[in-house]
Amino acid sequence: GNINKPLTSENFRLLYEKVTQYLSGKEVYVHDAYVCAHPDYRMNVRTIAEYPWSAFFVKNMFLRLEEEELANFSEEWLVVCAPGYVEEDPQKYGLRQGNFSILDFTRKVALVGGSAYTGEMKKGIFSALNLILPVEKDVLPMHCSANVGEEGDTAIFFGLSGT
Repeated sequence: GNINKPLTSENFRLLYEKVTQYLSGKEVYVHDAYVCAHPDYRMNVRTIAEYPWSAFFVKNMFLRLEEEELANFSEEWLVVCAPGYVEEDPQKYGLRQGNFSILDFTRKVALVGGSAYTGEMKKGIFSALNLILPVEKDVLPMHCSANVGEEGDTAIFFGLSGT
């Protein structure tokens, strides 16, 4: 359709450089975490966010590392979130408008610009997992959570951010 559009690798690189230049010299918030609770599918994610509430969101949404895991952390994917950056010439870079959420599977970067909706970070990583897990790990991902009752019965909750 006309919503999701491919972007050239060069245009991604140029936008990434513009966003990182925009963030340069600002106080940013870095959060290291992982997604996928099962160790066979676990993926480390580093988030660099312009605003503290963005970092707090991923702290709540992604899985937390143990203290000893932080010392040798190495991200598999990087999320860069710059809500204050809006591209002034979007057509030059193949964008429809000044705000954007872009996944680069080669660089393993989710780049968010011009959107204060924190869910873009989660949606970016979960979208990446929807390709990575079935193709590379032969597993179907589910966006859900589960509660176990006192008698061992389990309730699974499928849904969006509330899970």
